Amino acid sequence: RSPVTAADEAAEAVILERPTDPRSLLLLGRCLVPENRFEEALGLFEQAIAAAPHLASVHFNKGKTLHDEGRIEDAKTAYETALSCDPQFLDAILNLGVLLQETNQTKPALQRFNTLIKLVPDHQKAHYNIGKCYHTQGRFDEALSTFKKALDLNPNDHDAHFAIANTFNDIKNHDDAIKHIKIA
Repeated sequence: RSPVTAADEAAEAVILERPTDPRSLLLLGRCLVPENRFEEALGLFEQAIAAAPHLASVHFNKGKTLHDEGRIEDAKTAYETALSCDPQFLDAILNLGVLLQETNQTKPALQRFNTLIKLVPDHQKAHYNIGKCYHTQGRFDEALSTFKKALDLNPNDHDAHFAIANTFNDIKNHDDAIKHIKIA
């Protein structure tokens, strides 16, 4: 018999005490994800959804798990459902934007990131991802200014420094590209 993990022990205790509590099921599912027990986690998320279909955080965590598994369309649906439950769920807006960006749907991704900026003007990750979208579209000046805004909000963001270096490289400004590579 394999050793029992802490997640297994917690799951057994909670399921015995509160077998239909959606927040408990959500937390148990979240405990299983780092152990790469995705299908079990998804099963718990589905149970939580059955118990509380309008709980945005369950749909979000389902989407995040599906996204990590590469099940893009299912993840997109789960993020969209989370947003239908709570249109201002910041992490769901961000993750849906990233998913759209990863699948070369730049225009709808930009819409999501701009929604974040309207809700939280200094949302660093939104600015960074807008810069990535602009870069993909070949809008290099806008990409640079947006990456710089992301750096203003978090000067230690190595990804933003690399993105700036990459953009400078694309516009043949190798000196500035090297500066940002050295900083990163």
